[in-house]
Amino acid sequence: MPNPFQFETNYQRLFWVGLFLLFITSSQPVAACDCAKISGVKANMHTVQTMLETFWVDHRYYPASVRELEFDARNSSNPYWKDFLNPSTSQSGYLKSFADDYHWTSYEPLLKEQYAEILGFRFLILNRDLSDNTKGLVVYKRINKQKYLLYATDKAGYLLRDKGKPFVLSNS
Repeated sequence: MPNPFQFETNYQRLFWVGLFLLFITSSQPVAACDCAKISGVKANMHTVQTMLETFWVDHRYYPASVRELEFDARNSSNPYWKDFLNPSTSQSGYLKSFADDYHWTSYEPLLKEQYAEILGFRFLILNRDLSDNTKGLVVYKRINKQKYLLYATDKAGYLLRDKGKPFVLSNS
C-alpha cells in the first residue's frame, strides 16, 4: 500500500496539474485581447462607413479621400465626424487610425503571407518589415464617385481577414 505522505509522487502530480492549469489560464486572455482588437477595427470601419453615407446624402458623391470626408464632416452645419482610436496603437487621426489607399504603391506587403511546411504542419511566417504605421488602420479606397471600399489592417499590418477572405465594407 503506497504511503500518502510520499512527497516526491505528490509533488510531481501537483507540478503537472499546476503546469496544466497555468497553460490553460495564460492562453485565454491573449486570445480575448486579439478578438477585442479585431472587433475594434471592425467597429472603426463601420464608423467610417456611416460618415461616408452621410457625406453621400449631403453631396450625392463619395469623397476623393478620407481627408475630404473629415474636413466636410467637421465643418458641416451639423458636424458628424466621429474620432476613433486605432486599437493596436491607441492613436487617433490621419495615418494613425485611418488612411487613404494611395499611401501604398503596392498591396504586396499587405497581401503577402508566406507559409512553411514542416512535417505536415503549415506555419505562417510573418513579414516583420511592415511598419507600425500599417497596424490597425481603416483604409478608404474610392473606386469612383458612386462606389468605395473600406478595408483594414490587423495587429501585424496585414489585411484584416474574416473566414479566410479580406474583410471589406462597401456601398454595393
